[in-house]
Amino acid sequence: MLFFIKSLTKIVFQVPLTTGDQEKKKDLGLAFQRVFYKLQFGKDAVSTKEFTKALGWGPSDHLEQQDAVEFLYIFIDKLGDIMKNSKLEWDIYKLFDSKLESYI
Repeated sequence: MLFFIKSLTKIVFQVPLTTGDQEKKKDLGLAFQRVFYKLQFGKDAVSTKEFTKALGWGPSDHLEQQDAVEFLYIFIDKLGDIMKNSKLEWDIYKLFDSKLESYI
């Protein structure tokens, strides 16, 4: 579902892959880009193994149930970490920013 948010897809494809000595962030950004690329141009089902490995999840984490909101928080947090100190640093947060208002 996240792939169909065009502004998010644009951000993922603009993630800087040269982040100095932060090899793990580079791997995560590349994994995000590969999954989104395969979703856009591939004809077959997309494997998420590289993506989940880049998130730091192991085989036992696949069995743990997570809801969509929890996954979205993890995804946004990881994507935000990758983009630190780049011109896109706050774009992901602006995309999903919201306010909660209560009325009596």
